Amino acid sequence: MNGKNQNIVGNQYGCLTVQKLAYKKSRKLYYTCLCECGCEVDVRKDQLIRGITKSCGCLQKDIAEKTMTENMKKHGLSNHPLHRIFNSMKQRCYNENDKGFKYYGGRGISICNEWLNDFEAFYNWAIESGYQSGLSIDRIDVKGNYTPKNCRFVSMKIQNVNKKSNVFIEYKGETKTLSEWCEKLNLKYSTIYMRLNRGWNIDKAFSKKPTF
Repeated sequence: MNGKNQNIVGNQYGCLTVQKLAYKKSRKLYYTCLCECGCEVDVRKDQLIRGITKSCGCLQKDIAEKTMTENMKKHGLSNHPLHRIFNSMKQRCYNENDKGFKYYGGRGISICNEWLNDFEAFYNWAIESGYQSGLSIDRIDVKGNYTPKNCRFVSMKIQNVNKKSNVFIEYKGETKTLSEWCEKLNLKYSTIYMRLNRGWNIDKAFSKKPTF
């Protein structure tokens, strides 16, 4: 039986056990597979057979986390304050259960590949960029990702000012910064900011001619 017609349901490839044929796309067959970690994932048939995909992604994640942990132990950085900053950054971008996820990962904010699984690279950039104890990481463009060109270290006082000017507002099912809403709705930022500080609700604050 040639590879094209081979029935692979029930076969195991790495951590994946093939459950059923899922769909066909661009003349390629995709199969629903159950990973040993308990997650299901649809994988292209040829990638299974050739050993390109061996898990739902958990295997790569485990390897990356293990590598990062070993690197931190090797360089004695596991207890450095920058590790806390680095970990918090990853949590709000990739952990859906993190309280800040909806403002970061939920809005498409991510971490560049240079840093994502390489704490040492982030650490070296931070030191070269003037990191000192008490400073926190800040994105210059709040719409942009965590990258060397879009990040800096600032005092909490400056960051708090930036946060106030980048208040996140949920309105009609969308979440944007106050600046983004004002731009989209053609509203004057200072006026809307003042209204919200006075306790106005969002609908009233966003109306150009509020009714009292």
